[in-house]
Amino acid sequence: MARPESNPLPNATILNTGWSPKSFIGKPLPGNNFGPYLPINIRTPFDYVKTYLPDKHFEEAALYTNMYVMSKTGKELKTTANKIQIVYGVHAMMSVFKYPRLKMYWDSRGIDFGPISQAITRDRFLKLRSCLHYVDINNRPTGKVIDFEIYQGVDTPFRDKSLGLGPAVVLHLSQSIPQGSVLFFDRYFTTVSLLDRLFSERLMATGTIMSNRLRNVHFNQDKNFQRGVWEEFTRCDNQISATKWKDSKCVTLISNATGAEPHSVVKRWSKTENKEIEVPCPNVVKSYNQYMGGVDICDQQMECYRTWIKLRKWTLKVALHFIDFSIVNAWMEYREDTQKSLKRKNEIMDLIDFKIAVAREWLTTSPNKRALSSEESNSSDTEENQITTQRPQNYRAPIPPTTKVQDGFEH
Repeated sequence: MARPESNPLPNATILNTGWSPKSFIGKPLPGNNFGPYLPINIRTPFDYVKTYLPDKHFEEAALYTNMYVMSKTGKELKTTANKIQIVYGVHAMMSVFKYPRLKMYWDSRGIDFGPISQAITRDRFLKLRSCLHYVDINNRPTGKVIDFEIYQGVDTPFRDKSLGLGPAVVLHLSQSIPQGSVLFFDRYFTTVSLLDRLFSERLMATGTIMSNRLRNVHFNQDKNFQRGVWEEFTRCDNQISATKWKDSKCVTLISNATGAEPHSVVKRWSKTENKEIEVPCPNVVKSYNQYMGGVDICDQQMECYRTWIKLRKWTLKVALHFIDFSIVNAWMEYREDTQKSLKRKNEIMDLIDFKIAVAREWLTTSPNKRALSSEESNSSDTEENQITTQRPQNYRAPIPPTTKVQDGFEH
């Protein structure tokens, strides 16, 4: 009998962890079929984005930006949440309508971009952007986790590093996932010990794995595999399956959710035959290819209209990244709701229209309805308003978004 693997879980007893060449009985994975669903209220793009960037976010950004400027210069910036929203709107518009130079958006030769130049002056925008802060620099937090974690080296607050860095990332991010979910990740994160830990937390998982991380599993050498051939080993406790399959190259996967059967057939291009051929494919590979890559899709969508301006401050780069990220996530949520509501394809906004709609909302943010004090009347915001009221002779005000037309505020 093969030598048992060391127990990765404290206070747990595994009598036999040897592997044998037999089929693994997996669990059914969730499908992608839509409906029937209850009627869904399709919100505006701005409402979807507010799920990720609520009003409180802008209020805190204005507060910490003002605190930062006061601590550095001893002067008041007097910015507001509305102005921070306008800065976000400018960046969202710039990611869609690209000028070769930043200053051209405010160019006085008639080539300026109206939705931006009419919302904020160039100098005020540059000032706010350079001073933008989200935390009190005198009381920095260690990190607030929602669905992601910014890697901070050894200071990253992982809850458990006993299994290594890769498994620590998975365990950390899986805290917000309900029990019974199925996770998919690549070989950087995958270990047998990680799948045991996830199984103890009632989570299923599938991942590619490096061969040197599999002990007591004796697959044939790669040169002995023909295309479409696989081998499967199941651990003696029937909890984990290991499958090695050759497509153009050999790949090894382990799973506590899916085995090799029932297999399917996939089409692949054959260089020797110069045509497409049918290749048998294990079920675990099919499910991995089907569900893996969600992060890649998000990154791909963000790259379509990413804020392109070159910056030296890494903190601002992170902020702009998460503005783009929030809009893309909100658009995906909007698209899912419209699909559930059986909307026609031509009635669903694509990402560029969705992002422009959100940017217009931010750029046309109404200020708080109150009188300014004598001190506030001398602030840079007031000076900005005086400058922007000087319109060209043939100036036509842009049509406001639908939500602004119907909000009943200052009409």
